[in-house]
Amino acid sequence: YMPTYKISIAGDIRNDGEVGVFDLTSSCMKTIAEQLAYHKVVLVIKLHPMDELNKHEFTKKEIGNSVLIKSDGFGKVGFGIYDVLAASSCLVTDYSSVCFDYMSLSRPIGFVIDGSYKRGLVEAVINQKLPGVRIRNSEDFVGFVLNGEVADNCNIFNEYRDANNSKRLLTALKI
Repeated sequence: YMPTYKISIAGDIRNDGEVGVFDLTSSCMKTIAEQLAYHKVVLVIKLHPMDELNKHEFTKKEIGNSVLIKSDGFGKVGFGIYDVLAASSCLVTDYSSVCFDYMSLSRPIGFVIDGSYKRGLVEAVINQKLPGVRIRNSEDFVGFVLNGEVADNCNIFNEYRDANNSKRLLTALKI
């Protein structure tokens, strides 16, 4: 689960949303983690570097058996965000741009839509364009992780799915 921030502590300090049903401090996330653990699925939660939740000390009571990676976490473990994405079987996010990176893997993407985000997005446009499942409650979240399918329109933002992008760029630049 890789949500974007709603309240920032770095960069442009601002409040772009309210605590939603999928906020990590909500009982909903603990329920999701417990249900996934029952099915022997590990929920990895990666906080956005600007998220105020990086300051919060989470307890097992809040996140169950989930693996939580805070913004400083990668430096401690020796791998990066793209290693986590490559090892994952699906992605659940909200309006984070990580979805565009993940689309090239042709794996299931679920989008949390809880109405708590207010950074100038037009939900109707988002729902028409972004490929993947819309997740509105804990049952949707767990069902998606256990049974997610790749969306048909996953290629909408990525024309090519090969290792030749650098070659195409150099050719276009006549280098």
